[in-house]
Amino acid sequence: MSEEGELRIYRVLSLLLLAVAVGLAGGCAPQPKKAFRKQCVDCHQASLDKYKAGTLHAPVAENRCEECHKPHGLLGGLSLRSDGAPLCYQCHEGQKKTLEKKSVHRPFGDGKCLFCHDSHSSYRAPGSRGLVSAAGNDLCYQCHDRDSYSGGKTVHGAVEKGCMSCHDPHASDLPFGLRAEGDRLCLDCHDPGASAFRSGHSGYDVEGTACLACHEPHSTDKDRLVRAYVHEPFARRACADCHRGPDSSPPLALKVGGERLCYECHDEQRAEFNRTHSHEPVAGGRCTTCHDPHVSDYESILSRPQKELCYGCHTDSAARHDRKFVHGVVEEGKCSACHLPHGSDNRMILKATGAALCYECHSRDGFADAVTHAPIREGDCLNCHDPHASDEPSQLTAALGPLCYGCHSAEKERFTKVSMHPKVREGACTACHSPHASAREGLLKSGRRELCFTCHESYAKLRDMAGEHPVVSRGECLSCHDAHGSVNAMQLLAVDSSLCYKCHKETKAAFDSAPTRHRPISQGRCLVCHMPHGSKIEGSLPRPLDALCYSCHDGLQARLKDISLTSHKPVSEGRCDSCHDHHVGDNDNLLVATGAALCVECHGERMKTPGYAAAHGGIPTEGVECLGCHEPHAAEDAKLLHKVKHEPFRKRLCEKCHQKL
Repeated sequence: MSEEGELRIYRVLSLLLLAVAVGLAGGCAPQPKKAFRKQCVDCHQASLDKYKAGTLHAPVAENRCEECHKPHGLLGGLSLRSDGAPLCYQCHEGQKKTLEKKSVHRPFGDGKCLFCHDSHSSYRAPGSRGLVSAAGNDLCYQCHDRDSYSGGKTVHGAVEKGCMSCHDPHASDLPFGLRAEGDRLCLDCHDPGASAFRSGHSGYDVEGTACLACHEPHSTDKDRLVRAYVHEPFARRACADCHRGPDSSPPLALKVGGERLCYECHDEQRAEFNRTHSHEPVAGGRCTTCHDPHVSDYESILSRPQKELCYGCHTDSAARHDRKFVHGVVEEGKCSACHLPHGSDNRMILKATGAALCYECHSRDGFADAVTHAPIREGDCLNCHDPHASDEPSQLTAALGPLCYGCHSAEKERFTKVSMHPKVREGACTACHSPHASAREGLLKSGRRELCFTCHESYAKLRDMAGEHPVVSRGECLSCHDAHGSVNAMQLLAVDSSLCYKCHKETKAAFDSAPTRHRPISQGRCLVCHMPHGSKIEGSLPRPLDALCYSCHDGLQARLKDISLTSHKPVSEGRCDSCHDHHVGDNDNLLVATGAALCVECHGERMKTPGYAAAHGGIPTEGVECLGCHEPHAAEDAKLLHKVKHEPFRKRLCEKCHQKL
């Protein structure tokens, strides 16, 4: 082989080896992983196992979880594709249309399907249809009281069979969600032509009559599901006492009509009914206007609840009784608590007249005492109260204030002043007065002191304090205030000092004769210095004496704040009254004495000492005006000497002018 041929073979083999190497290298490289999506049951297997105990919801059985749920990834959480009933209606569109029916079960109407159904399975009620969350009637009794429907001695077989025997669980065009109308529902189970059925009805053909007129549909304590209150002939099954025989034409016709039939048995009550005032149905002989002739759920065999029955005729009363505050017996529908249902010798067919009627329910306690309100004394409760209802508390016939002024017109004029007690202004008379009776004059609810302190409790705390005002401690508030109203602020009986002088007569006499008066005294403004109700400080002062004085004498206070000054000891101790009288005096500036006589009160003993004489340069000071040299309150000089001094005095060269002792 030529050299060129060998070279060509070498090149081909080299290319083949390179291709094999590349192929092997590519086969060793890691391949990308395929994405793999987990199924719901991979995580929720335990839930699925639990749901299998019952009938599975189709999407659960077919592993179509995402028809209702959104996938949530690693982070758990309930994420539905829609909330409430709209999610269910995506599949159950037919049920949505039943919402248009007249009687809709409330949970269904509110879109709360899960009140009754489980969204996954009927595992809580195995064997039940419809994915219900509880078995049989237990489902209904989750909302409806069990005893009301199956607590009687006799329970309707249909109840034991199941509520849905008679009721549609979602909606119906009939009341109470019934599956059929009236007796047609009963005839699904009961054959009126059966001999036992006719025998149970005393041989009468009752087909076409209202079964529920006599029978309770759920349970009762009576045999044969008869309702609670039974007419005596019906209880004896003596139908012929009132009706013609079963073979008569027409059947069930009455032997005689109207009241004559009733009085065949109730003749002894004829006189009771024939009173001065008779109830209109009684007067018209229409007993069955109010009473059912057979059975009833209501006492006295009434055809309806008493309140509903009465309002059936007294429609105007129903409107008038629709108020904020309703008499208890009216609220409970017990009209016969006050009215006799047949007849009475009292107007409005009342059981009794005046307060005697009220006391049949209301205890007399609290309505009789030493002082009794005139309407109570006269037995006229309706003077203040509406017997049925009112928009005012306690069924008052008017707001409390105007009601009281209806009789107490003179008091209204007397009380209506510029300054009125807040309770009087509000018309809250009963804050202080008992509306019925009291052991105290004026029908007061308690003693005057306790009565006022009930609201004004802060003043009660001032009793027994150093600065108590005796009239406050004794509770004699009306010594100063009118209890109702006044032309003066705070209902005061008078203004300025004239009010104080009613008690402090001797003080006034002393004040009037004094040559010098404290300015507040001259102006009749006692309350500038005194608290009218008392205080912690003796003399009923609002603050310590010096602070009180400085509230007017602020110039002096400003001087005393200068720490470089020396203060007179009584001043620094806040004893202004050491030198000054509070109210009136015989001397200028209300000084308690004049000249040196004032100073002698404190400095008298010292004035007799050698040191005193030496301090005054040996010059006699007896009868000398101390204030000629000294400041009475404060000075820059340590000995309280005046700021400006005579030069010889400043140099203590007193002998230049004065003779020594």
